[in-house]
Amino acid sequence: MADDEKMLYPGEVLEILPNGHYKVKVKELDFVMQAYKWGKMKKYHINLLPGDRVDVEINQYDISKWRITYRHRWNPYTNGSNWATWRPPTDKPRKNNGSRKR
Repeated sequence: MADDEKMLYPGEVLEILPNGHYKVKVKELDFVMQAYKWGKMKKYHINLLPGDRVDVEINQYDISKWRITYRHRWNPYTNGSNWATWRPPTDKPRKNNGSRKR
């Protein structure tokens, strides 16, 4: 299955199941299904909690199981109302290169 054939759906984690599986509700399809972490989510041990918003795609070998490919960030200052657009601040203080010790 090529990258353009994969269908991503937004969803929300409802429940954490044993063995690294999650119960996810897909908003567009109004459907609750079982999904598992996939790719870099599994590689870097990204944790999911109930209520997290995620992107899921269909497994090409078994349509009853879906893959969780991305966990959306959220803004703690807006009480979760601004999920998709918030990004962490990038204003970092710059180092003063003129006063380096040699």
